[in-house]
Amino acid sequence: MRIFTLALVLGLTSCPDKVERLTSAVVKVENVGGRCAGVSISPTEVATAAHCADDEAPPPTVHTYDEQECEVEEVRKDTETDAALLIVSGCELDPVRVGEREPRVGDTVIVVGHPLSEPWTFSEGIVSKIGDRLVVDAAFNPGVSGGGVFDRRGRLIGIASAIRTPSPFGTWSGIGYAVPISKVLDLRD
Repeated sequence: MRIFTLALVLGLTSCPDKVERLTSAVVKVENVGGRCAGVSISPTEVATAAHCADDEAPPPTVHTYDEQECEVEEVRKDTETDAALLIVSGCELDPVRVGEREPRVGDTVIVVGHPLSEPWTFSEGIVSKIGDRLVVDAAFNPGVSGGGVFDRRGRLIGIASAIRTPSPFGTWSGIGYAVPISKVLDLRD
């Protein structure tokens, strides 16, 4: 049922093709503080959340879906918005298409990340608020930070950033926050 729903949301007749496409673009971003995700947006750029690229630690390590290790040449970030852009080399990235319009309240989204050390997970939700951050009701579990928020056509519209949690253990409460992709694109030269 879940795969059928995902196929309907993405407007597909064959869900595995779209899933394969999205997973090849979502990378693992590891630093001293733990594991996050990121999304390749060009052959040399990875969009992620700023808190995934700690200033106090060595540069994060980026691994592609096929386990290539990328060297992080430069970290650009805006801690106010939690947007980050990693400039990488030494690997072959498989970039996604970036959404050309801002999302609207009511848009269906798919969130792809690496929660709880899982290879990839997909969750779907609805955009309920837009502004400096998108508010969505898709599951954002620990490790999804930096992962992609995609529209139903598989275009990147945001980067998973934070969850609202009633407990100190980071339990998801049904509200996730994402950085609009335009904030990451603002970090380009």
